[in-house]
Amino acid sequence: MYLIFDTETTGLPRNYNAPISDSNNWPRAVQIAWQLHDQWGTLIEHQDFLIAPDGFDIPYDAEKVHGISTLLAEKQGVPIAEVFAAFNEALSKAQYVVGQNIGFDINIMGAEFYRYGVESPLDKLPVIDTCTEATANLCKIEGGRGGKYKFPSLTELHSFLFGVPFAEAHNATADVEATARCFFELIRRGEGFKEGTFSREYIENFQAHHSSPIGLIGIKHVNLKEASEALRSKGVDAHAFDPKETPLGELKTQGFDCAFNILHGVFGEDGTVQGALEALGIRYTGCGVLASSIGMDKYRSKLLWKGLGLPVPDYAVLRDDSDFDAVERQLGLPMFVKPANEGSSVGVVKVKEAGRLKEVYHELKQFRGEIIAEAFIGGGEYTCGILNGRALPSVRIIPATEFYDKEAKYDRDDTVYLCPSDLSEEDERLMRDLTVRAFHAIGGRGWGRIDFLKDESGRLYLLEANTLPGMTSHSLVPKAAAQQGWDFAQLCVEILKTAYVE
Repeated sequence: MYLIFDTETTGLPRNYNAPISDSNNWPRAVQIAWQLHDQWGTLIEHQDFLIAPDGFDIPYDAEKVHGISTLLAEKQGVPIAEVFAAFNEALSKAQYVVGQNIGFDINIMGAEFYRYGVESPLDKLPVIDTCTEATANLCKIEGGRGGKYKFPSLTELHSFLFGVPFAEAHNATADVEATARCFFELIRRGEGFKEGTFSREYIENFQAHHSSPIGLIGIKHVNLKEASEALRSKGVDAHAFDPKETPLGELKTQGFDCAFNILHGVFGEDGTVQGALEALGIRYTGCGVLASSIGMDKYRSKLLWKGLGLPVPDYAVLRDDSDFDAVERQLGLPMFVKPANEGSSVGVVKVKEAGRLKEVYHELKQFRGEIIAEAFIGGGEYTCGILNGRALPSVRIIPATEFYDKEAKYDRDDTVYLCPSDLSEEDERLMRDLTVRAFHAIGGRGWGRIDFLKDESGRLYLLEANTLPGMTSHSLVPKAAAQQGWDFAQLCVEILKTAYVE
C-alpha cells in the first residue's frame, strides 16, 4: 500500500535541517490530506482535514498561499488529536509513504506528533519522493545548482507528464491527487526513480494494469469562496460550510435555515446529502432526492428518456458475460465506455481498437454501478441549463482534447465555449424544449443542466443530466445566464429563490 499525503502550514521553517524537537522552528499544520492506494494504483481511501488552531494564528502571508484563514480553521477545523488518530490508522495500513518534496511534510507532521507526545509509525516507513534528482533529469528544467537541472515543482512535473498543469495548487487535497497521478504515471513509464526502487517485474505488471496514461481520480475539491462571496454581495447572510470538515447536523444547531448546495460527485449530488437535509428540515437548492439519484445514474436516465421517446445514443450495458465482440459490432468504433454513476467524465474511455472493449470493461469495474458502452456521436458537444422551469441559452463546447474529459473541464485553458452557440434558431428551440422535457422526466426541480451531442446530420441526442452543475464564475450555467443579463451574483440569488424542503 502507498500512502500519499500533503500538508498546508502556517509558513516555512527557519532551518530545514533542524530536528523535529525544535518546536519553534517548525510551522504548524493547518490542513492535511492523504490517499491510500494498493500496489496497482487503485484508490482505497482518501481523507482531508482542516486542523483547528491550538494556541496559534495563521499568518496572512500563509493564508494568501492556501486560502485558509484563522477564522475558517477555527470554524471548520477538527482537533488535531482527531487528525492524529485517523492519520496513524492510515499509516498502519501503508508499506510506503509517498509525496512531492515529502521530507517537508514528514517533518511538519513529525513535529506535530512530537509537540503532543503522540507515537506514530510515520518515521519508520520507507519514503518515495517524486521531487528528486531522477525527476529533475527527466524534466530537464534549467536553473539548478551547480549547472544541474532544477528539481521540478509539482505543477512542472504534472505539466511534463501530462502536458497540462493542474488546478488548485496549494490545496492539500488537489496536491495529493496531482502527486498520486504523477507517481503512478512514473511507475507506468518505468522512469523518474532511483535505480532499484522498483523491480522490472513489478513495473511490467503495473504496465499490464495500465496500458494508457494515468487519469485523474476525480476527487472533488469544493470551492467555498465564490458562491458565498457572491451571495454576500447581494446582502445575503451567507457562510461557507463544508460537511467534510463539519458534521452536517451543525447546520441545524448553528441556526442555518437554507443550504446553497455546491457539492459534487458521490454523496453530494446523488441524493445522499439531499436526504440528510430533508431529514434536518433545512431548505436547499437543487434537485430533490429522487431526481438527484436518477440524474447521477446515466443508465437509468437513459432508460427513462428512451421510454418517453426522447433521443438518446445507442448504448449497451456491459457485464462479465457480455459478448464484447457483438457489442463492438452493434455500436461501431470508436465508442465510449463509462461508469454509469460517476461525474466530471471520471472513468470515461474512448475505445478505438477492435477487441479492446473487454479489457476496458475490466479496468472500469472498480467503479460502482453499471458500466455502459455508448455509440460515438461526432457532430459536436453542447449543454443547456435550466432554472425554475425555463431553459437557458445553449453552450457549444469545443475541447482541444479528443473529447470533453476531466482534464478539458478543469485543468486546461484551451477549451472553447460558444454562448450563444452555433445552433440555428430552430435547433436552439428544440434543444431548450428537450432540456425542459428531459429535466422534468427525472423529477428535476430548481436548476440543473442537460448535456447534448449532435451528429453529423444535425440530429440532437440527450447525453446526461447534471442536477448540480459546476458553480464558479466561469462554469457553463453562469456563462449561459450572462447571455440573459445575469451576472454571477444575480444568478446565485435566482438559484437561492428556488430552495425548498419537502
